[in-house]
Amino acid sequence: MIPRVLLAAVFLAMAPIPGAADTVHLKNGSKLEGRVVSEGEDAIEFGFPGGGKTSLERGDVEWIELSDRTAALAEFDRRCKGADANGLVMASVWARFHGMKDEETQALRGALRKDPDHAGAHEALGHRRLGDKWVNEDEFMAASGRVRHGGAWVTPEEKARLEAEAAGKKPAAKDPPAKAPAGDAQLAREWAEVVRVVPTWLWAEGKARDDVRKALEERGSLDRPLSKAQAAQLLERLAAGNPFLTDKTNAGVLEVPTGEPGEKTKAWFQLPPGYKPGDKPPGLVIALHGGPAPDYKTAFETAPQEYSYFTSAAAKHGFILASPGWVGDPAPIVLETVEVVARRWNVDRSRVFLVGHSAGGVASFMVGPPWADRFAGIAPFVCGIEHGARLKNAWNLPVYHVLGKKDNAFFLETGRKNSELLRTVGGPLEVVEKDGGHDVYPDECAKSVAWLAARPRNFWSRDVRWHRDEARAAGGLFWIDPLAKDCAADFTAKVEGNDIRIEGSRPAEIVLSDKLVDLDKPVTISFGGDVLFTGKVERTARTALEWVEARRDFTDVPVARVKLVR
Repeated sequence: MIPRVLLAAVFLAMAPIPGAADTVHLKNGSKLEGRVVSEGEDAIEFGFPGGGKTSLERGDVEWIELSDRTAALAEFDRRCKGADANGLVMASVWARFHGMKDEETQALRGALRKDPDHAGAHEALGHRRLGDKWVNEDEFMAASGRVRHGGAWVTPEEKARLEAEAAGKKPAAKDPPAKAPAGDAQLAREWAEVVRVVPTWLWAEGKARDDVRKALEERGSLDRPLSKAQAAQLLERLAAGNPFLTDKTNAGVLEVPTGEPGEKTKAWFQLPPGYKPGDKPPGLVIALHGGPAPDYKTAFETAPQEYSYFTSAAAKHGFILASPGWVGDPAPIVLETVEVVARRWNVDRSRVFLVGHSAGGVASFMVGPPWADRFAGIAPFVCGIEHGARLKNAWNLPVYHVLGKKDNAFFLETGRKNSELLRTVGGPLEVVEKDGGHDVYPDECAKSVAWLAARPRNFWSRDVRWHRDEARAAGGLFWIDPLAKDCAADFTAKVEGNDIRIEGSRPAEIVLSDKLVDLDKPVTISFGGDVLFTGKVERTARTALEWVEARRDFTDVPVARVKLVR
């Protein structure tokens, strides 16, 4: 239930505790007796009594029973001494892995004394959020109107029916039995449990996640049809993000893969003022520096200048700001920067924006339109190069375009051509021509971020238009073939009521939401005038959870899918 970055700290920091006969309990049911020499994030070095050592994969180990209880307690106390809430949660993980249940609970309660709203500690203790406070399971069920009967929580009507049946008589006429069929109370309890363990299913590590996944599969909970209200409850839970992300470093440097094997660049970052883990997920502004730079070291050294112009604007609107050093094709680095940030902090994927000056503006044009379903908008400043047909994909992408009237003739001329094509496309557009040259224009930095902030991504657009762009090789667009291996050729998709009409390239699958159609009614999908599907599409938890797992996007989440068999 704790993210990998914390688990690494827990196990890599552990000094081996001397002891005569430690016992390692493996997940296959067997046990090894000997001595734990050291513990790492991925492996445990184990010594046998008669000599010799072996390396055990952590994923194969259920828990470790340390023979020297005194030394184990001393190690636990060392971890807790002077620790903040996050440190105490880390200590609880260590205690749980070593079979120290009382100490685990002690550390978690200590974490809540340090930070009463620490989501990770509450989740580990089995607490549930009720409004603006955390409560235990009994308090939660009582607040939802349930009552106790035979050790289970049921509705008052169900309790009356069960008591009447046990007494061998029908309930009184004034208190009729519930109309729902037998078993509904159990299904309601199971659904409440599904919602509660969603973070564990998605974001926990090791046994905790495996156990939850196995239990939900065995009960068939993930494929059971959901009501609109249940789907909304699930989406609300998902929208809060990963509760196990506890990093609150307010500024610094990130390492970002470049897309080439083993190669990385760096990115400057800044969190919103006063950010705390568990806050509403913030949006993200990626500022792309000018250049172009000859290498990643130079690029990273260039990035702070661009970054500095947007720090105040990003902070004002509560956004994370990141500025990577980029060279060549910016797309892999920009996309990786989004993922690196989102693995460390929760990010509102409906508010991810690109801004850039000069070559950075060119880069925002190169990345934004081809990935219009991943970004909410772009703000290119004083940049040249005509982008031609690529800009057709800005139909669903807001663009704040800044030009300098005294800029180099090439930059101004090509900038105006791009603006004119964007007007023809018809997407959200703001063009500003300043009485200056090839400048950054700090006032426009603030205005552009404010303009973009008011325009979150329209993922569930009812009018999608896609022009094939070789810059994007994988995946569909928005809700059309989103998990496909290849990006479709040109197509349009329009929705009127519950009728979905697609022209151009035939999709293999579409995903749906109540934001797009009314899933309580039949849906009709046609391609080129031919009906491919008509009928009711059920909402399921599996669709939502598998989407978040695959895309790491918990902001715009589908709850239903239709496979269009050829």
